[in-house]
Amino acid sequence: MSLAQARFRLADAVAKHAQAHQALIALAGSDREQWPALSFAMPAPDDKRETIEATVRQLPQMQAALARVQAAKGEVAVRRGQTAANPTLSFRAGKEERDALLGVSLSIPLQVRNNFRAEVDAASAGVIEAEKASLDTFRKLKSRLQMARVSYRLSREAWQTWLQYGAGTLKDQVELLERLWEAGELSTTNYLIQLNEALQTRASAIEQRGRMWSDWSEWLLASGRISHWLEKTRETTNE
Repeated sequence: MSLAQARFRLADAVAKHAQAHQALIALAGSDREQWPALSFAMPAPDDKRETIEATVRQLPQMQAALARVQAAKGEVAVRRGQTAANPTLSFRAGKEERDALLGVSLSIPLQVRNNFRAEVDAASAGVIEAEKASLDTFRKLKSRLQMARVSYRLSREAWQTWLQYGAGTLKDQVELLERLWEAGELSTTNYLIQLNEALQTRASAIEQRGRMWSDWSEWLLASGRISHWLEKTRETTNE
């Protein structure tokens, strides 16, 4: 039964690996014999509040929201300029028979039909809407970054603890079980039970490593560091 369960899990893992491989090929645009390896020494996320808020302000989504606010304010300035009654001063010069003529005219438009007040009010409302949307964008991006940071920090700490205290101990335990079983000091039933528990622990550790990588990639996306990491990975691969 343990062998059957192991084969089922292996088949499931192979299927998921094939799906992930196909998704990676679709994302990269081509297949390759050797893909860049993921590092085990992953950096710790910065927990400072000032750093988090500064990171959010530099994200492209936040920059786009701030640009829309500035555009809305520019629209208000244009509409307010239309409300001003700009006078026009003109000069005319000429000559009639022997007399030199000089004329000056001043024209002041009277905005009776349209004083553009409605346009200014509409543009001002656009500024308020853009500022609200900008604040909402900041809150969502900050919340995403904070959640990604916490998840990544916890999964990273769990993996480091496993490497420090569990990985070596589990390997020694499996070797000890095998020696005791071969020496006849451990029955086959007990050996299989304890070996199965040890292998399940190892499988859980592998799943934890996968969660850490997933949390790490989400943190890279939420913090806007994914492009920098890709460039660094490309340089390492070319070397």
